[in-house]
Amino acid sequence: MHVREIAPDELTAVLALYEHLHDGDEPPPDQSTAERTWSEAVANPRIRYFGGYETSALVSCCTITVVPNLTRGCRPYAVIENVVTHREHRNVGWGKAVLAAAL
Repeated sequence: MHVREIAPDELTAVLALYEHLHDGDEPPPDQSTAERTWSEAVANPRIRYFGGYETSALVSCCTITVVPNLTRGCRPYAVIENVVTHREHRNVGWGKAVLAAAL
């Protein structure tokens, strides 16, 4: 089990994995829209994507966004979203591993 930050050139793998996020979800965005959104996200230092890899295949990932905060002594908080594991790799700890890396 190998977990690391997802590289900017891995958009195609992330989009393929997101097909396992929700049954009956909306279709993926067109390539141009996806690339613009991805470029904005990976350029933002407050947004990070972590992935779990079996060999070189992305099988699990999550997104963490650190939010500036004016309460609690101005300590930021984080939101973790889009935690997904490929259907064929579920229930063996991939989700926990990518969450641990994000935290």
